Amino acid sequence: MGGEIGCRSLAAAAVAVLGLGWALAAPAQRLNPPATPAPVIAPGTGDQGDNTVAKLPAHESIVPQVAFRQNTAPPPSADPLIAGHDLDVGTFYYHRGDWVGALSRFQDAIYNDPHAPEAYCRAGDTEFKLKHGLRAQDDWRRCLQVAGEGKWAAYARKALAKHKGRPQS
Repeated sequence: MGGEIGCRSLAAAAVAVLGLGWALAAPAQRLNPPATPAPVIAPGTGDQGDNTVAKLPAHESIVPQVAFRQNTAPPPSADPLIAGHDLDVGTFYYHRGDWVGALSRFQDAIYNDPHAPEAYCRAGDTEFKLKHGLRAQDDWRRCLQVAGEGKWAAYARKALAKHKGRPQS
């Protein structure tokens, strides 16, 4: 063991030989450079409560400069397969009592398939559970428009008739 060199002593020897003492000397100074001093506000420029406004230098602005990209990517296209999955997950959330999560999934389903009457009906039911009666009625009316006739149209008519005179919000 007397002739072996450990990893730590080898690293220390390399630092000493290569002259890299500065690398280990003050790591806090290298990682955290000294901060620039804050600007001093002169008296009478708004800091004394004298209703005067400090003027900004010409190169500074209160409004942040935002660079707008000219070539933005198009929004994702609607996908009925994803809408079906969103309906399933939203129904799961609804039955567990997570109405906010369910409503979010039903809204995603409506985005991905705007011609799915089930999504509108289930969103209406969820809005009603959240005590958003007017939004629920709007969702059921949209379901009627999309469904025309059928199971979900009958469901929406029944829900509208049941909750017609009781808007909650």
